Amino acid sequence: MKINNKRKLTPVTFVLFDLVKQCVARKRYSPPTKFDELSVYIQEITEYLLPCTTCQAYCSYMYQHGIKNTLKGGAVVFGVSAIFLLAAPEVFLDLLGLEDNPELIWSMRMIGITLIALAGNMWQNSKLNNNPSGIKFVARVMFISALALGILTIFIPVELTAFSVIYAAIGLSFALLYLINLIRK
Repeated sequence: MKINNKRKLTPVTFVLFDLVKQCVARKRYSPPTKFDELSVYIQEITEYLLPCTTCQAYCSYMYQHGIKNTLKGGAVVFGVSAIFLLAAPEVFLDLLGLEDNPELIWSMRMIGITLIALAGNMWQNSKLNNNPSGIKFVARVMFISALALGILTIFIPVELTAFSVIYAAIGLSFALLYLINLIRK
């Protein structure tokens, strides 16, 4: 096997090499005869699977991990909101400072059904693996949605209540979390 001295070994390669060495010590695997051949072999099989540097691997993992956790947290918040909207839309409207009437109660229940679908999709998207572009797209959509939800709640056409302010703050903090994790590449 020809050895290419221009290649740099990444820390991931050294971790894989240590795993192979442990297997050799237990006689489960017979590696190539020379250390350099084994290094080149490991480098070749992992070249397209892993990032080139530890920083890229760490940063890529961290922003995806942060987005996934934010999606899970948002799914829980939306799930609880959905149950609240379906079970007691009158109370929700009262907390927002809006008058309850049959049309608004019906609208709140419709929003509750929609939030169930959104919460389920958010939870499922938090489980995406090996699809960084998909996770990034979902985070962008959720950033815009959370920001819009927070802003619309602040501009509710009635006097702001404590609940409205807290609800807006929750939406805006989710937008901020998505933004931080999108910037953190």
